[in-house]
Amino acid sequence: MEFAEAIMEINDSLTSSSIIVLVVTVGKYFETKAKENIVKMTQQIFPESILFKNMEVKYVEIKNRQLKIVDEKMMDVSLVEKNDVIRPAPGRLLLDAIIIQGEVTAMQSARTGCEDIVILKKGDRLESGSEVIEVKDCLAIV
Repeated sequence: MEFAEAIMEINDSLTSSSIIVLVVTVGKYFETKAKENIVKMTQQIFPESILFKNMEVKYVEIKNRQLKIVDEKMMDVSLVEKNDVIRPAPGRLLLDAIIIQGEVTAMQSARTGCEDIVILKKGDRLESGSEVIEVKDCLAIV
């Protein structure tokens, strides 16, 4: 009789252990699937090819305070320094700048959260993450 009870206890322990292992394995499986779905959805919503397709800005070299343009060239955003003059272009702006000439129509939803379209003129701040929609003879200082 004692032998049978010992076998039953071992059987119960093995059953409990196998159920625990099964639950942990199934949980890990669903966790992995959920992570894959989150990565896939994130790539669909925020594809890097769209977010960072324009990593260059048009750098403008000016001669004097009347903003006489000497040279314009495309430059990587990472090379732009404080007080450099740029010409904003339609698309996502990846740095902060202050408009010094002309005007820009932009949607600053990255900053404000609402998709209001604003017209920025001389002296207004154009912030990083803004979606530039239209540019009218604009220069900005970083």
